[in-house]
Amino acid sequence: MREKIVKLSPFLVTGLIIIYTWINSLIEYGEMLISVYHWIGITLFTVNIIFYIKKFDVGLLLTGIYLFLVMFNLLEVFESTDTFSFSLGSGDNKVKLPGIELKALLIFLFYLKINFSVIKVFWEKSYKK
Repeated sequence: MREKIVKLSPFLVTGLIIIYTWINSLIEYGEMLISVYHWIGITLFTVNIIFYIKKFDVGLLLTGIYLFLVMFNLLEVFESTDTFSFSLGSGDNKVKLPGIELKALLIFLFYLKINFSVIKVFWEKSYKK
């Protein structure tokens, strides 16, 4: 049981951030800060809860995908977005890389550290066939 709670910790942290964002946005600002990306994010978070109830390991993998999408600003869970990006190359040959949400990157790295063994088992199962 304790192992499941530890594996769930990035998901729980993300859930607390979502709750804080929604309550703070609705109480302080009305719905001004809630965007379509927030709505999609909370919908997919709810779907992820359902997967955790049905099949725990699939829920863990979906949490990683969810955090990856949040990291690249395809979903929103934070009240404000602070992205970091950089360019490769010089002069006219610069390639700008997509922005990364640093807070989501930290949660994603925490998720990878905790759940690497589950990801490894799923990877091995998918390529044994």
